[in-house]
Amino acid sequence: MISRVHRAAEVTAATPGCPGAGCWVSEDHRVIVTTGQRESERALMAGFAAVRTGRVDFDYDERESRPREVVKLLFA
Repeated sequence: MISRVHRAAEVTAATPGCPGAGCWVSEDHRVIVTTGQRESERALMAGFAAVRTGRVDFDYDERESRPREVVKLLFA
């Protein structure tokens, strides 16, 4: 699962309008957090599209213990 998340972060980080993306895992390996910076909503959608068209396996995994959460943060 962690390698799949890293691959998705790599693909989306390579899209225009994405100055950075990262992946972290908790010490107990039970929580994976990804972050990405986007210059616009369009760049965000392009990053997600790149993951889908890049054939990155990012579907639900039976090892996931709860639904994924996507939180959009704005720079203040």
